[in-house]
Amino acid sequence: MKTLKLSLAALLAFAAVACGGPHYSTHEIDAVVSPTGGTMTLSKVTVPLGGAVKAHVVAYNSDHKRMSGGVESDNPSVIGVSNVITGDDDWIFLGVTAGTTVVHLQADGQVVRDIEAEVVDVQDVSQQSP
Repeated sequence: MKTLKLSLAALLAFAAVACGGPHYSTHEIDAVVSPTGGTMTLSKVTVPLGGAVKAHVVAYNSDHKRMSGGVESDNPSVIGVSNVITGDDDWIFLGVTAGTTVVHLQADGQVVRDIEAEVVDVQDVSQQSP
Protein backbone atom coordinates (compact mmCIF):
# COMPACT_ATOMS: atom_id res chain seq x y z
CA MET A 1 0.00 0.00 0.00
CA LYS A 2 2.85 2.35 0.86
CA THR A 3 4.46 1.68 -2.53
CA LEU A 4 1.18 2.47 -4.29
CA LYS A 5 0.88 5.78 -2.42
CA LEU A 6 4.47 6.73 -3.29
CA SER A 7 3.94 5.80 -6.94
CA LEU A 8 0.73 7.82 -7.07
CA ALA A 9 2.45 10.82 -5.44
CA ALA A 10 5.33 10.62 -7.93
CA LEU A 11 2.90 10.40 -10.84
CA LEU A 12 0.96 13.44 -9.62
CA ALA A 13 4.18 15.43 -9.12
CA PHE A 14 5.33 14.55 -12.64
CA ALA A 15 1.94 15.54 -14.10
CA ALA A 16 2.05 18.88 -12.28
CA VAL A 17 5.51 19.65 -13.67
CA ALA A 18 4.65 18.48 -17.19
CA CYS A 19 1.34 20.35 -17.38
CA GLY A 20 2.08 23.37 -15.23
CA GLY A 21 3.35 26.73 -16.29
CA PRO A 22 2.82 28.83 -19.36
CA HIS A 23 3.05 27.34 -22.84
CA TYR A 24 3.46 28.76 -26.33
CA SER A 25 0.52 30.94 -27.31
CA THR A 26 1.24 32.97 -30.44
CA HIS A 27 3.66 34.94 -32.56
CA GLU A 28 3.31 38.62 -33.26
CA ILE A 29 4.64 40.15 -36.46
CA ASP A 30 5.01 43.89 -36.83
CA ALA A 31 7.31 46.57 -38.26
CA VAL A 32 7.17 44.91 -41.69
CA VAL A 33 9.32 46.88 -44.14
CA SER A 34 9.94 46.09 -47.79
CA PRO A 35 11.10 48.71 -50.26
CA THR A 36 10.62 46.09 -52.98
CA GLY A 37 6.93 45.43 -52.24
CA GLY A 38 7.00 42.25 -50.16
CA THR A 39 4.63 41.43 -47.28
CA MET A 40 4.48 39.22 -44.20
CA THR A 41 1.60 38.11 -41.99
CA LEU A 42 1.03 35.11 -39.72
CA SER A 43 -0.33 33.25 -42.73
CA LYS A 44 1.98 34.19 -45.63
CA VAL A 45 5.31 35.72 -46.61
CA THR A 46 5.56 37.16 -50.12
CA VAL A 47 8.91 38.41 -51.37
CA PRO A 48 9.73 39.70 -54.86
CA LEU A 49 12.52 37.82 -56.64
CA GLY A 50 15.78 39.54 -55.68
CA GLY A 51 13.95 41.61 -53.05
CA ALA A 52 13.72 41.54 -49.28
CA VAL A 53 11.23 41.86 -46.43
CA LYS A 54 12.23 42.81 -42.88
CA ALA A 55 9.87 41.92 -40.04
CA HIS A 56 9.89 41.99 -36.24
CA VAL A 57 8.82 38.45 -35.20
CA VAL A 58 8.29 37.58 -31.52
CA ALA A 59 6.98 34.40 -29.86
CA TYR A 60 4.84 34.73 -26.71
CA ASN A 61 3.70 32.22 -24.12
CA SER A 62 0.22 32.00 -22.60
CA ASP A 63 1.20 34.64 -19.99
CA HIS A 64 2.16 36.98 -22.89
CA LYS A 65 5.82 36.82 -21.92
CA ARG A 66 8.45 36.73 -24.65
CA MET A 67 9.89 33.32 -25.50
CA SER A 68 13.16 32.66 -27.31
CA GLY A 69 12.24 32.40 -30.96
CA GLY A 70 13.61 31.55 -34.32
CA VAL A 71 12.66 31.56 -37.98
CA GLU A 72 13.84 29.07 -40.56
CA SER A 73 13.17 28.50 -44.25
CA ASP A 74 12.22 25.01 -45.34
CA ASN A 75 14.00 25.73 -48.64
CA PRO A 76 16.73 28.42 -48.45
CA SER A 77 17.24 28.17 -52.22
CA VAL A 78 13.76 29.75 -52.62
CA ILE A 79 13.61 32.12 -49.64
CA GLY A 80 16.56 32.90 -47.42
CA VAL A 81 16.05 33.91 -43.77
CA SER A 82 18.54 35.72 -41.55
CA ASN A 83 18.71 37.84 -38.42
CA VAL A 84 22.50 38.16 -38.33
CA ILE A 85 22.42 41.79 -39.45
CA THR A 86 19.26 42.93 -37.69
CA GLY A 87 19.25 41.34 -34.23
CA ASP A 88 17.27 38.90 -32.09
CA ASP A 89 13.69 39.66 -33.13
CA ASP A 90 14.21 41.27 -36.53
CA TRP A 91 14.34 38.93 -39.51
CA ILE A 92 15.12 39.47 -43.17
CA PHE A 93 13.51 37.30 -45.84
CA LEU A 94 15.34 37.26 -49.19
CA GLY A 95 13.75 36.26 -52.49
CA VAL A 96 16.35 33.90 -53.96
CA THR A 97 14.40 31.90 -56.59
CA ALA A 98 10.80 32.20 -57.78
CA GLY A 99 8.67 29.51 -56.14
CA THR A 100 6.95 28.46 -52.94
CA THR A 101 8.12 26.94 -49.69
CA VAL A 102 7.36 27.10 -45.96
CA VAL A 103 8.84 29.28 -43.23
CA HIS A 104 8.95 27.68 -39.77
CA LEU A 105 8.45 29.85 -36.68
CA GLN A 106 10.03 28.50 -33.51
CA ALA A 107 9.51 29.07 -29.80
CA ASP A 108 11.97 27.74 -27.24
CA GLY A 109 13.65 25.61 -29.92
CA GLN A 110 10.45 23.94 -31.19
CA VAL A 111 8.64 24.59 -34.48
CA VAL A 112 5.24 25.95 -33.45
CA ARG A 113 3.87 27.47 -36.66
CA ASP A 114 4.38 27.05 -40.39
CA ILE A 115 3.79 29.95 -42.77
CA GLU A 116 3.36 29.66 -46.52
CA ALA A 117 6.16 31.53 -48.30
CA GLU A 118 6.31 32.65 -51.91
CA VAL A 119 8.96 34.36 -53.99
CA VAL A 120 7.32 36.12 -56.93
CA ASP A 121 9.07 37.11 -60.15
CA VAL A 122 7.52 40.57 -60.56
CA GLN A 123 8.66 40.76 -64.20
CA ASP A 124 6.61 37.66 -65.04
CA VAL A 125 3.59 39.13 -63.24
CA SER A 126 3.89 42.55 -64.94
CA GLN A 127 4.23 40.98 -68.40
CA GLN A 128 0.96 39.06 -68.13
CA SER A 129 -1.99 40.64 -69.92
CA PRO A 130 -5.10 41.46 -67.86
